Amino acid sequence: MQKEELRIKAEREKKKVEMIKSQLIEFKKSKNKISPYDLRPGPPARIEVDLTYFLTEQNKPARPEESEVKCQTDEFLPRPPTPPYIPKKTGIDKITQIEDYDLFDYDREVQPILNVLLSKTVEQALLEVEEETELEEIRRFKGGAYKRQAEERESWEQEVKREIARIKAKNKALKIARAKREQQARTLQKIQCLAVAKAYLKNTFMGSMEALNAQHTWRSRFEDQLNINYKDWLLKKVQDEFIKGIKVEEFVGGESGIIGSQVQALEETKEPIRKSIAANIAKKHRIREIESDNKRTVQFLFDPKVKVKIAPFTRKYLRFIEGNLTQFENEEREKFESYI
Repeated sequence: MQKEELRIKAEREKKKVEMIKSQLIEFKKSKNKISPYDLRPGPPARIEVDLTYFLTEQNKPARPEESEVKCQTDEFLPRPPTPPYIPKKTGIDKITQIEDYDLFDYDREVQPILNVLLSKTVEQALLEVEEETELEEIRRFKGGAYKRQAEERESWEQEVKREIARIKAKNKALKIARAKREQQARTLQKIQCLAVAKAYLKNTFMGSMEALNAQHTWRSRFEDQLNINYKDWLLKKVQDEFIKGIKVEEFVGGESGIIGSQVQALEETKEPIRKSIAANIAKKHRIREIESDNKRTVQFLFDPKVKVKIAPFTRKYLRFIEGNLTQFENEEREKFESYI
């Protein structure tokens, strides 16, 4: 408790010193400065002491004893008004001969003030006019920006429609070209088969007739008369037929035959052409796989960890393929409006 009392006392002394310092500073600020044009003596320098600190007992926190006493007194007359304070006259009166406009010229003294007021008024008016003009330009530019955005959106929709029409026309032309190409391939194959058949069967009839004539296939009357033995003639005929079968087998039979070897040689000749056509068709299929519903071409590339800039057309085209182009455009429009 003693330490607490000492601390409270020190705080009070500190506040007292601060109050006196603040009163001194206020006095210095409010001290009247003697004007060079006023020759009268200034008021005496006085420091008004604030006695509110001493109106309460500082060291006796306990409430003093009170007692009530009833008494009857006379009525007091009203207090007379306080006369105005007139300080005591000090110094000696002096008179100087100074004419009008010797110490102060109204026009000369007021002209800088008027210049400042007029210039500030005109500057404020010009600033307000410029601000109104700038706000009008901002509104005009904002309206033009909205109009340009609507035109860009409309042009984008028209571009998408034209792109869809071009893709449909391309698919239709490709379908017609494929059908025409298949028909040409079938016709060419038939012509090639017909040419091969004509080339192989060109001299078959005459050769067969000559071979049969050389083998004496046709019986003559003279031979019939000579060959009276039926068994020998039958055995010879059987042998001839067997030989002819072997020759036919040699001519036709499998890959070792003449026709088989020729056909195989023709197939070997046509194999590079067939491979080239198949490679072209496979390449076209790979190029057109993006139009397929169940096939896609996937490329694995090295990721350099750098974001690739995507054009607005590509972003919208990807959204159009995924089927949520309208939602994407609404989101972009909301972002743009929130930014504006």
